[in-house]
Amino acid sequence: MCLIIVTTPQTKFSKADLSDYARSNSDGFGAMWHENGKIQIVRTLDMGDVPAITRSLEGKEAALHWRMATHGNVSEANTHPFVVNDSLAMMHNGVLSCQPKLGDPRSDTAIFAQDIMPKFLAPAKRSHVLPEDIKPLDKWIGLSNRLVFLDGHGKITIVGEGKGIRHKGAWYSNEYAWSAPRSRMWRDVQPHKGQRKVTRADAWLDGESMTECILIDDVSPRDERAVDAFKRDVIGGSYRNMTYADTAELVDWYCAKADAPATLAVLLWNVVREG
Repeated sequence: MCLIIVTTPQTKFSKADLSDYARSNSDGFGAMWHENGKIQIVRTLDMGDVPAITRSLEGKEAALHWRMATHGNVSEANTHPFVVNDSLAMMHNGVLSCQPKLGDPRSDTAIFAQDIMPKFLAPAKRSHVLPEDIKPLDKWIGLSNRLVFLDGHGKITIVGEGKGIRHKGAWYSNEYAWSAPRSRMWRDVQPHKGQRKVTRADAWLDGESMTECILIDDVSPRDERAVDAFKRDVIGGSYRNMTYADTAELVDWYCAKADAPATLAVLLWNVVREG
């Protein structure tokens, strides 16, 4: 699932910060930034290299990636960022539907960067991502994914920016892969039409596993029915032996019809965890 942080020139990390980020995401680290007119990239499998790398990037805008491998080998080749072309590099957080075939050592993100993104850009004969690409890319990747692109002009584009949070000026792609401030994810959730207000919710890490939990007084009747249907599908139905990526797609499908998609997503992932 991983963690991406897009830094500002003012961003600095403590030793405790870096240890926290690597706790659940130690399968590789990478960074990308623009300097001397070019995209600069560094990757390592050694978390001991990370403090020196992040210190060298202080004063710059950069995108940093800590990997938690879900598909593909743990290798430098599968460590983010990935080069799409000479003018574009990218990172990803989540699980994509483009899964490797038997014998393919690449991760889902490597396949997306190397096989899918070139085809996406080809019709317009472009080598970089434009603002109008954000919506179709976000629709393609689904609710549980985020992408970060860096082009040859130094522009960073985030797809799924609203799914992450701002913390001390930097953008974090999620709150489940690090020790985010408690309740930040749900404190500002507003009731949607047809739903009574979510009054209390928390997101936290449970030991070594990633867990999102939500405590609510009420949800809309429609979303309650969705949870019941999801339980039947996942626990007792034909979806019982789904892969993680298939489960993520099913969650996205349910949430697309929800009164409160963010709240329903947490409830559905709790079903998966408890089932």
